[in-house]
Amino acid sequence: MRTVPLRHFAEVRTSSVDKHSHDDEQPVQLCNYVDVYKNDLVAPHADLMRATASAEEIARFRLQVGDSVLTKDSEDPSDIGISAHVVATSPDFVCGYHLAIARPTAGTHPRYLTWALRSRPVLDHFSIHASGISRYGLTTSGLRAAPIPAHPEETQQRIADFLDDRVARIEQIIAARELQRRVLAQSTSSRLQEMQDAWAERHGETRLGRVLLGLEQGWSPQAESTPAAPDEWGVMRSGCVNEGIFRESDNKRLPDILDPRKEYELRPGDLLVSRASGSLDKIGSAAVVPSGVRGRLLLCDKIYRLTPLRGWDPHFIAPMLRTHRNRELIRLGVSGAEGMANNLPSGVIRGLTVPLVPQAQQASFAGSMANLEKRSRVADEALMRSMSLLQEYKQSLITAAVTGELDVVTAGSGIPG
Repeated sequence: MRTVPLRHFAEVRTSSVDKHSHDDEQPVQLCNYVDVYKNDLVAPHADLMRATASAEEIARFRLQVGDSVLTKDSEDPSDIGISAHVVATSPDFVCGYHLAIARPTAGTHPRYLTWALRSRPVLDHFSIHASGISRYGLTTSGLRAAPIPAHPEETQQRIADFLDDRVARIEQIIAARELQRRVLAQSTSSRLQEMQDAWAERHGETRLGRVLLGLEQGWSPQAESTPAAPDEWGVMRSGCVNEGIFRESDNKRLPDILDPRKEYELRPGDLLVSRASGSLDKIGSAAVVPSGVRGRLLLCDKIYRLTPLRGWDPHFIAPMLRTHRNRELIRLGVSGAEGMANNLPSGVIRGLTVPLVPQAQQASFAGSMANLEKRSRVADEALMRSMSLLQEYKQSLITAAVTGELDVVTAGSGIPG
């Protein structure tokens, strides 16, 4: 299929409207980077950022129905060129900074243009032409040069209709898988809660703070972005305990010019709890450092290290922090907002509850909880693999339809699950 540069299909312009407000400018609803990155469709709505823009900027960067909006800057070149389709507008709905507008010209079907921008050859073009070191960006000429398959407008219509239908069905299946994952997680949390309630009824319960010898957070120097080699010092990232699993590779190399603060070196059996995260679901994640952990890994200040009193097994305490009741206490105690730097105060951690199970029974009970969570993890991984395959199939379908490798008129309806 012959391709021609995007500039022959659309007028391309990059926005200069920032997030600031000025008294001498007009109020606008700003379509920001995240609005495009996280959504296939965009439209004015109450939660959009409010800012101001000049009359000239509003005239030039006001979004219209049928526009495609693309991310043109990112810290990761693979995140450049992510697009959303504008389905509604208003006089003050304006494209924000770090984004570009592709406005279809005569003979271009708007939905076809959006699908073409999501095809693999175009995404590869954007990734290759993004320049930078720590932050990457596309020039306007790089955007305008993107290779778009040159179908007649009637064929563009058929491709757009086909992908609108098929991709929507794939997305429904992906959404169902995501719902299954949430139900599975809630079921596991509820089962842990049943165990906690049964043991508390039999043995009583207490606040976690009463069974801790100490609680500390670590050190977060300016570290490198790459993980440390086995013989180098590394600082753990805040997500190294997500999903209740310790990942020693999730660290950042300590620069040679800095001396390690060895009091924060991790030890086998350390009980770690995430203190800060941009996600409410991840904050408060707890994991135990395994016996085979490598040395020279340092606790960061976004993670608490809990030291239980003698007679308390960290492998017993960790899953107790994932019960439904304790997770709700964590959610209620977090300071911050979704997408911001949520913080978990140490007082909230100390206020969580654990059953007063005798030391002789803690290891056995910890094993029961570990088996439950392992089964849940296996099921969750299967769902995630299914979602990944569906995403790959969706991308392949878009590319095949747009490039003409797939005849959308005679294509079958099989969708893998």
